[in-house]
Amino acid sequence: MDYRSKLIRRAAALGVAGALVAAMAGCGAAPGAVPPEGSQPAAAQAIEVKVASAAYGTIDRQTEFVGRVEAADSVKVYATSQAKVLKTYAAPGEYVEKGQLLFELDTENLQTMVETARLQYEAALSGANTTIIQSKNAYDSAGSMYSTLKESRDAIEDARDAASSAVSRAKKALEAAQQQLEGMTEEDEGYAEAAAAVETAMKVYESAQAGYEQANNAYIQNYDKLDEQVDSARKSLVTARDTYQNTKGDEEAGVTGTVQSQVDLAKISYDNAVKSLNEAKVYAPVAGIVSARNVAASDMATPGAPAYIIDQEGGAPMVSFNLSEDGANALTVGSPVTVVYSGQEYPAHITELSNSANPQTGLYAAKAQTDEPLGTSRSGGVVKVKASTAKAENALLLPLELLEYDENQPFVYVYRDGTAVRVDVTTGISSAEEVVILSGITAGDQIITTWHPDLKDGAAVALAQQQ
Repeated sequence: MDYRSKLIRRAAALGVAGALVAAMAGCGAAPGAVPPEGSQPAAAQAIEVKVASAAYGTIDRQTEFVGRVEAADSVKVYATSQAKVLKTYAAPGEYVEKGQLLFELDTENLQTMVETARLQYEAALSGANTTIIQSKNAYDSAGSMYSTLKESRDAIEDARDAASSAVSRAKKALEAAQQQLEGMTEEDEGYAEAAAAVETAMKVYESAQAGYEQANNAYIQNYDKLDEQVDSARKSLVTARDTYQNTKGDEEAGVTGTVQSQVDLAKISYDNAVKSLNEAKVYAPVAGIVSARNVAASDMATPGAPAYIIDQEGGAPMVSFNLSEDGANALTVGSPVTVVYSGQEYPAHITELSNSANPQTGLYAAKAQTDEPLGTSRSGGVVKVKASTAKAENALLLPLELLEYDENQPFVYVYRDGTAVRVDVTTGISSAEEVVILSGITAGDQIITTWHPDLKDGAAVALAQQQ
C-alpha cells in the first residue's frame, strides 16, 4: 500500500472517532448528564393569591380582672423591696395628703443594682457595632466561598466545552486538508505540502481529542462533588445574609435588629433598676389618717407586710382583685385602671399592689380606688377591672391570622417576583387580633393572605385581582 493510501485511511478512521466524541459531547440528553445551572423543570401552574402589608400602629392590650367592692376603710402601704428603713416621716394619728412621703428605704443595694445595670447597658451599646461587623464579615466570607466554589465548578464545565469546541475545529481543519489532498498523486505539484498539511491536521486533531478526554474525565470526577459544595455554600450564604440582616435590622423600614433588641432589653433592665431605686421613697397613695405605722428607722421592711395603714375619711369605695405575674409586672401603685360597675365605667387608680404572690393561687393581690363614688354603699359586689398590661406604640403590626407556625417558629409567606418565599419572623406582644412584628418583614413586603394546600416556600404564585 503506498504512503498516500495509508494517510487517507488513517485520517478516515480518526474522523469517525472524532464524530463519536463530538456527538457524545454535544448530546444534552446523555444519561447521567448534569443540567446546567439555572435550568428549570416544566413550570407548574401558578397559585393565585392575594396579598396585604403590615402597618404601623399601636397595640394597647387591655386585660380584664374580676374584682369585688370593699368599703373605703383603710389602705395598706407596702415597701417595694426588702431593705432597711432609713427614716419615717408620718406618725400614727397624723393626717397625710395623697402623695406625701411616708418612709424611705436604704438604697445601697439598689444603687449597686443600678450601677450594674448601667454597665451592662453600656456594654451592650459598645458591643453592638462589633457584633454587626462580625456578622457582616461572616456574610462576606460566605459570599466569597460561594463565588470561589461556583467558579471552580463552572471552570471544569467551561474547560470541557472548550475542549469539545477544539475537537470540532480540529476535525473541520482535518477534513479541509483531506479534501485538498483528495485526487492528488505524488507526481502532482503541491502534493507534498498537502500531505504535510493532513499530517499536521491529524496531530492537532489527536491532541484535541486527548485534551477533551482529559477535560471530560475531570468533569466526570469533580463536577457532582463541586455542585454539591456550591449548593451547600449557597445555603450558607443565605443563612449568613439573613443573620446579618436580622442582626443589624433596617432602620428605614422600622425593623429592629437582634443587636438593637439586646440593647433595648439592657436599657429596660437599667430603667427598671432606676425605677426600683426611685421607689425606695414610699408615698401615701390616698389621703387620710395614719392608723398604724409598723416600721421604724433601722427596721427591715418587707414587701409582704404593710408598713403603714391609712384610714380614709369619706373616700370612694375600694375594689380588690388579683393579678397574674405579667399584670403585676406591668402595673404599679398609682397606675390607672377602669372599674366597670352596672354597665358604667369609672376611672380608678391602684392603691395597693402586693409584691409577693399568694402561695396557693400564685396571684398578686391588688386594690384600686375609683375617682368618684360608684353609687352604692354595699360591699362584696362583683365588678370588672380593666387595665393596660402591655402597650407598644408605632410598632409594625400584622393580623394574627396571617401567621403560620413551624413548631414554635412563626413565619409568613411573602410574594416576591412570582414566587412564595417563607420568611421567619420574631413577634412581640399581641392583642386578640394583631401582633407586633419585631423582625423578619417590613411594611413594604407583600404578605400572602390566601391559604392553599400547595402553598410552600418557592411555589409559583400569581397576584389575584383584588377589589
